[in-house]
Amino acid sequence: MTMDQLLIRYQKKLGTYDKQEWEKTVEQKIFLGLKHVPMRAAKLKTEFIDVDLVRGSSFPKAKPKHGLVTVAYLAIQRLLFLPFTADWWIQQTSSSIYFFFLLLYFLQVFNLYLYFYHYPKDNKSDIVSMSEVLVPAVMMITLSMIHSQIVSTNSGAKIINKYDKKQVRKIRHGRSRLNKNRGKKNSNTNNEEHHEDDGFESLNGNASSDNDRETSCVRGEENLLNLSDEKDNSSIRRRRPRDLIVSCTIWTYRDVKKAELSVLDISSTIIARVESMPESMDYFYIGLFLSIILSLVPSLIRVSDYCGMELVSSTNTSLLATEFSIVNPKAITEIIFKFIRIAFGSSPWIRSVILLSAMERFFLAFLLFFLLAVAERTFKQRLLYAKLFSHLTSSRRARKSELPHFRLNKVRNIKTWLSVRSYLKRRGPQRSVDVIISSVFVMTLALLSYVSLELIKDIDNLHSHYNIEALMWSFALGLFILRFMTLGTKINNKYRNLSILITEQINLYLQIEQKPHKKEELTVANNVLKLAADLIKELESPFKISGLSANPYLYTITKVVLLSALSGVLSELLGFKLKLHKIKIK
Repeated sequence: MTMDQLLIRYQKKLGTYDKQEWEKTVEQKIFLGLKHVPMRAAKLKTEFIDVDLVRGSSFPKAKPKHGLVTVAYLAIQRLLFLPFTADWWIQQTSSSIYFFFLLLYFLQVFNLYLYFYHYPKDNKSDIVSMSEVLVPAVMMITLSMIHSQIVSTNSGAKIINKYDKKQVRKIRHGRSRLNKNRGKKNSNTNNEEHHEDDGFESLNGNASSDNDRETSCVRGEENLLNLSDEKDNSSIRRRRPRDLIVSCTIWTYRDVKKAELSVLDISSTIIARVESMPESMDYFYIGLFLSIILSLVPSLIRVSDYCGMELVSSTNTSLLATEFSIVNPKAITEIIFKFIRIAFGSSPWIRSVILLSAMERFFLAFLLFFLLAVAERTFKQRLLYAKLFSHLTSSRRARKSELPHFRLNKVRNIKTWLSVRSYLKRRGPQRSVDVIISSVFVMTLALLSYVSLELIKDIDNLHSHYNIEALMWSFALGLFILRFMTLGTKINNKYRNLSILITEQINLYLQIEQKPHKKEELTVANNVLKLAADLIKELESPFKISGLSANPYLYTITKVVLLSALSGVLSELLGFKLKLHKIKIK
């Protein structure tokens, strides 16, 4: 008997001591479920909206198959036995990346062997701290855990067994038969048409590899087809007049035209517009530069310590001043080689340990910052989606951005607007990017907490190798965290832009004055707009930044603690008070 079963059994045992007769009667009905209730055939009403539509959860995404503890355990296990888990790594990445990671793995093992068995511990001139050798190992574990969390929804997705192949053939056969029989069916048999593929596979949950893949696929297709209200998916689209979802204004060169567009049509226009925009590589190069700096931090610390020791001694100070005062190529060359020996060691064993550690640090740091650059690029795309979405109801901005334009003067237009908003918010990678950002956020918070504790214990100990390296990593990761916080705030402000709804309410009042015969219809649309604004304010917290915090109090406390700790450390280093927690990010 497992511990979980033991807990459940004892809990039930405790419940029998104070159970009354009425509870026994109720429990019997609970066990029966709804089998005793008479049921009749019904049809799902798709003309209404759910609160999930505004949240965005109407479009399902793949979920992890295991919990965080299980994923972390599997990640460490796969890293420790990396040579024996080649199939998994090649399946989830590629053969070239796996062999590259395997090379780093063996170099790390070899470097640890050199450090613990061949490094001269009694040599005081060449000091290699243990962190210089162990930090690459910690980085490998961190990257393995991040990658395992990212692919935890897709383990085994590329390996299709016989059962999956049969299911795929069954679904394809059913769809082909449905397309052949479409012309023979009348207009009353439209329920089967919801199972037709709509071409938007990103919303169908096909990335999931569990048994719910087929259910998610059908659900995603039904959501999309219900929102677009398409009767036919052939080259000539025939629509019923009552299913036309909005009349949009489109600018073609100098002409202004009208077109009936669905949710998918409007969303596709925004997506195509975003993907046509050039992407910046700034943060990729920033990550590359930070990788080089972080790989050389231990060597730079040794040079700094040597210069500090030389400046303390008066004789050595005069000697060092004499060396620098002699301006000739030979003296400069000697000084450069001296600093190189200090930074990278003088003996072959020490030099091997330092160079291997620096190389591993660079490549592993580059992989981490590469993930952060991908996450930053995703956030910029989300911001562009939100920005262009806010242009739909503005005539001038829609024309400038080459987008369709429509007003929120009808209930179906409001439903379309909410549907486009929901779809764009769920577009692209979601959970995987949040995993990257959350992991880096926790890492930075842990590093700053460590430095703050060291600072509280002993201020003079702030300049130790461990503290300086933790500070450098905190600064490097903090740059990306601040970038994510800024982009996340802008994204939320764009989607929470209630001024759009207020402006459309003003337009409705103007239309009521101009068209009094449509007062009842416009009044209904105005009431729906007010409710939509209240619902958005209720669901969308202004402090919610994807991947960081969904609780406003936790967000505020974390921001104050993080920036206060960083302010204290910077104040000690720079010599003057610096209060970063008072800086407002807009």
